[in-house]
Amino acid sequence: MENQTFSESVNTLRDHLKEYLDMRIRLFRLIMVEKLSRLSSLLILFILIMILLLFAGGFLCLAFVLWFGEHAGPMWAGALIVVGVILLKLILLLIFRKKMLLNPIIRQLSKIIMEEPENE
Repeated sequence: MENQTFSESVNTLRDHLKEYLDMRIRLFRLIMVEKLSRLSSLLILFILIMILLLFAGGFLCLAFVLWFGEHAGPMWAGALIVVGVILLKLILLLIFRKKMLLNPIIRQLSKIIMEEPENE
């Protein structure tokens, strides 16, 4: 072992500390990129599912109105029934929005954000 002076030791320590901090910053950036990519993929998936559900719901409503018009009564009555059901669902959604929407979204987001990175 070679003897180092105090200033050389301090310089070496400073270099190692700088390298360590640089690596920690890089690790933090990588973790944030992973979390943001998971969040964005979850958001895109949610949007796609909502779009598909809206189309399916719209076609189901239209099919009900047409069926009602042919078999049970006038189409305008079927349309009013569909609007009434949609308004009832909207009112229930507003009443139970925390339990049905906010809590699951917050739970999923906090799970993604607070998840510890896997050490390999």
